[in-house]
Amino acid sequence: MIVMGQEIGLTDKLILESLLNRNRCATELYDELKGRESITSVIAVAHALGDLEVRGLVRVVGRKTSGFMGVPEEPVYSLTYNGRQVVEKMSKK
Repeated sequence: MIVMGQEIGLTDKLILESLLNRNRCATELYDELKGRESITSVIAVAHALGDLEVRGLVRVVGRKTSGFMGVPEEPVYSLTYNGRQVVEKMSKK
């Protein structure tokens, strides 16, 4: 599936489907998805979330305290309306 001129990969698809259930931060997503479809680090998940945010499929809805890499707080992401539409289209296929 192509969104804003870029194809949605398997990693992006897994992240979007995981955010469909509830809002999560990058470390929570990594803990759930690690080992699947070349997800090997929190950095990969954070990078994918940044790309999805630029495309308008996810948005930051809050902050959560964490100890990842010395960062006191990390953003919590949620699906946008467009993100939910993409997940629904992908699940129909």
